[in-house]
Amino acid sequence: MRQKKIRPASHELGGVAYSLVFSLVWYASLLRIILAGGFQFILILFLLVGLLPLEMAVRQMHRAFRARRAHQRALEEITPLPGTIVSIQRAAVPVSRSRGRVSYTWQYSLLVEFWEPGAAAPRQITSEPYRMPVPNYLASTEVNVYPLPDGWHFVLDGFRLKQNPRDPGPFPQVEHGSYLAPLIRVLMVVFLLYFLYQILRAF
Repeated sequence: MRQKKIRPASHELGGVAYSLVFSLVWYASLLRIILAGGFQFILILFLLVGLLPLEMAVRQMHRAFRARRAHQRALEEITPLPGTIVSIQRAAVPVSRSRGRVSYTWQYSLLVEFWEPGAAAPRQITSEPYRMPVPNYLASTEVNVYPLPDGWHFVLDGFRLKQNPRDPGPFPQVEHGSYLAPLIRVLMVVFLLYFLYQILRAF
């Protein structure tokens, strides 16, 4: 079984595929309208509106890949210190949706303890948040801590993961949202791709 990669929320690309496919369908629909009835001035507004999800997707990809590059650079350039995950804190975080609606999603922060060279006492840090249910994947409390040069920020890696998320671990299993949510997103992408295919066939 392929083990899941534990990534912080800042490294994730969730929603990017949906935004890109939506933009493709949007512009394919506009192209079909233009070919059928000619270009009209009002269509400029729709062309600009279609750029919004595309811009959001590009910005999210840029932030995620920049964070991943910084993470990888830390792994290559910094000697890790052995750390111990003392506890995992879960918090409900509001997420803005369309039409002003707000929903909540779980985020997880790790409290990690480690010894710095020459220190008389261990140091504790709190990780950046994770959206995935980290407690369900950890097989051990061991983790590698990479202190960044500023002395205030740290990179965590080297998690010891379970072969199967249902195997027992050092932290209690947690329920994480609805199991239907990923399926709904996949079905939406499939529907948009099918709609795009039908539009292209009509050309």
